[in-house]
Amino acid sequence: MKKSYRNIFGLIVLALFLSGCVTNPPVKSSWSGDTMIENEYFSATILPTNKRFKLTVKNKTKSDLVINWNKTLFIESGQTAGGFMIEGTLYTERNNPKLSDVVFPESVFEKTIWPNSLVSYEGGKYGRGYIHGLIVGQDVGVYLTVSVDGVEISERIVGSMSYEYVK
Repeated sequence: MKKSYRNIFGLIVLALFLSGCVTNPPVKSSWSGDTMIENEYFSATILPTNKRFKLTVKNKTKSDLVINWNKTLFIESGQTAGGFMIEGTLYTERNNPKLSDVVFPESVFEKTIWPNSLVSYEGGKYGRGYIHGLIVGQDVGVYLTVSVDGVEISERIVGSMSYEYVK
């Protein structure tokens, strides 16, 4: 009886070891295109990574600048493709209406955002839960909508993202 428990324990340890040995191949991403837009009210920069954008907005005015997350959209293949999951949002609440963020006069705002359309649930017996897909393709980016003194302004920041597997 002791031997069978030892064998089962050994198989479990072996399975755990082997599951840790399987890794995703390293990926090198490449972005070409715009990373910044600028107008008289603000400048905005996106730093694209594999699965998200780091958005930086600099308010150039003496008024509050309001980022409308419900009208700020992911661009995929040159078309809007839904909104963003914002840093700190629960996956299950990613499609709910979002509160606006305020960028104070002459200050800088940064936030990490993930495209909602690239979030999926990976189930199964030992499912990993919600995962983020890769941002890939031509004409991908951010359609940013802000308002200053009651004036709504929308700007596009787009480029192309490609990947190369590194050996």
